[in-house]
Amino acid sequence: MGCLFGSFLSEKHDVILLEQNAERVEALNKNGVTVEEADGTRQHYPVHALMSGTPVPGVELVIVFVKATVTEAALAANRTLLEGGADVLTLQNGLGNDEVIEKFVGKEHIFVGTTRHNCVVTGSDSIFHSGNGVTKIGSLCGNDKRAKEIVAAFAKCRDEMVFCENARRLLWEKLFINMTLNSLSSVLECRLYEIYANPHTWTLAGRIVDEAIAVAAADGEIFEKKLVLDSVQKLCEDAKNGFASMVQDRRAGRKTEIDFINGAVVKGGRKYGIPTPVNETVVEFVHAFEESDRVRDKLFE
Repeated sequence: MGCLFGSFLSEKHDVILLEQNAERVEALNKNGVTVEEADGTRQHYPVHALMSGTPVPGVELVIVFVKATVTEAALAANRTLLEGGADVLTLQNGLGNDEVIEKFVGKEHIFVGTTRHNCVVTGSDSIFHSGNGVTKIGSLCGNDKRAKEIVAAFAKCRDEMVFCENARRLLWEKLFINMTLNSLSSVLECRLYEIYANPHTWTLAGRIVDEAIAVAAADGEIFEKKLVLDSVQKLCEDAKNGFASMVQDRRAGRKTEIDFINGAVVKGGRKYGIPTPVNETVVEFVHAFEESDRVRDKLFE
């Protein structure tokens, strides 16, 4: 996603991609990024990449796309980017990323958002742009003026960039998608359409949403279950042959973001005194698979 947004933003803005892999940095600087669209067309973008931790003066906006599990480590390694008063935008999955970012910058400098864009890495300098859609950005502390400026900067490069007045609700809306599609597809290792097509899985999705709606209400956001499930169903149908990112994380042996997704519902339930047994079970299942995969790999080394 960093390559995707970095590519199209580079059309109108000075963009630097930060990467931990030296070979990938070299490939990006040498070859740029090739973006393959769903219709088979390809577009090439020259980009500038640096190793993570490299000081860069005069940064105005830092966009965070790393997994939520490593947000703090990534910002700590690049703390110098924030020293000149840079703003930070998170387009990551889950709830709680803003709380981690607040360890490094004040609330007025933190912006949150969601995007319907999706992509898959196909090489060190290439990605497949598998999904297109609206990107919404807002401020959790009412810094709407700056949020609108960021949206306007994005809109110079791509349409469907939208300012969102209620940023907290925005995060909940995306969380409903991730807590059902990501978690259930990870546990079952199934394609997205199977979540809706399988009546047992769909029942589980409904129970996950029930608990989350109760926690969201205590958090000040009211949702209707039917509308939430209709949104989940539509995504299941639109991307029916796709796999959620958490499935890809499991297969690659990466730690998942489950603690920032269903785990955020569990955390909210504890805060407001609301039982969340289904989400708790989902979290434990995903962690159990993570540990099982790790132990299995170790046994067969």
